[in-house]
Amino acid sequence: MTQDSPALVLSNVSKSFGPVMALDHISLEIGANEFFTLLGPSGCGKTTLLRLIAGFELANSGQICLFGKDIAGLPANKRPVNTVFQQYALFPHMSVGENVAFALRRLRRSESDIKKRVGEILETVDLAGYQSRFPHQLSGGQQQRVALARALAPAPKLLLLDEPLSALDLKLRQQMRRELKNLQHETGIAFVFVTHDQGEALAMSDRIAVLSQGELHQVGTPKEVYESPATRFVAGFIGDINVLEASVVETRGDESICRIAGGHIVVCSGVAPLNARVHIAIRPERIKLSGSIPLEVKEVAYLGDATEVTGNISGGAELRLRLPPGTSPPELGATIHVSCETRTARVLPD
Repeated sequence: MTQDSPALVLSNVSKSFGPVMALDHISLEIGANEFFTLLGPSGCGKTTLLRLIAGFELANSGQICLFGKDIAGLPANKRPVNTVFQQYALFPHMSVGENVAFALRRLRRSESDIKKRVGEILETVDLAGYQSRFPHQLSGGQQQRVALARALAPAPKLLLLDEPLSALDLKLRQQMRRELKNLQHETGIAFVFVTHDQGEALAMSDRIAVLSQGELHQVGTPKEVYESPATRFVAGFIGDINVLEASVVETRGDESICRIAGGHIVVCSGVAPLNARVHIAIRPERIKLSGSIPLEVKEVAYLGDATEVTGNISGGAELRLRLPPGTSPPELGATIHVSCETRTARVLPD
């Protein structure tokens, strides 16, 4: 990732459709060799943002610069970017080789150059020897690779991917995550990837931008957005989390000592004013099955790689913890005692 010379810079980009504000003053920088993900629920504006970068929509205001050149006013066919769509949009009457060669022929490349490039790029996506097959003769994963090869063949400066894995089954989707990440490293160009799948974003991305209702909530590495969510929305949207009401009884440097329901004390990262009423966020896997906080067990769920226990602490607040494999689960109705690892709980901003 080369943040000193970003591939893409968006400055105060806004887009509305009639009275609906789809994007509200979005500013981002994306590195020249970065796998960057736009993450959020349906309707948050992530696909609209991708379409603005591609040129399929025009922004109402703001600037979009690709390697220092303002492209906001350029039509889509003049922008050095390509897009891979959710539905791969392969030409059914064309062979794999013809699909990949399509953009190269529109650029008036010589037939010898086209033949060489098609062979190179099909080898890159592990489809060497598939030139003469047609889309209906391919699996879903192979069709996706053809769509990627077609988008990469003209050597774009930026590749945009609009939920390209959503049509695949779980096992193939996991395989294609690895292949996409490897492909991005091999090509050395920036990928901008749109998804609503939090696990997908965490597994693949160098950095993630989290959006909700047209607003940018946080930009950070997968570890940053998971462990240090900037807003309550990010905390609740990415992964599983407990959110508890608390009051701040002491502050020490960059941490707050908070009292939760039942008078129990939790040491949290993040600073809030003394005596403030706040919300704190705690991941279920950060709660230990030992300590001083009593929890009445209401539900036990086996998840395969863990067992999730849900219960109520004194005062009625619900708390979930995740037990690692091999840990004997408690009985329903039993009272167990738990604790939060120091600073693994986080004070959430208002």
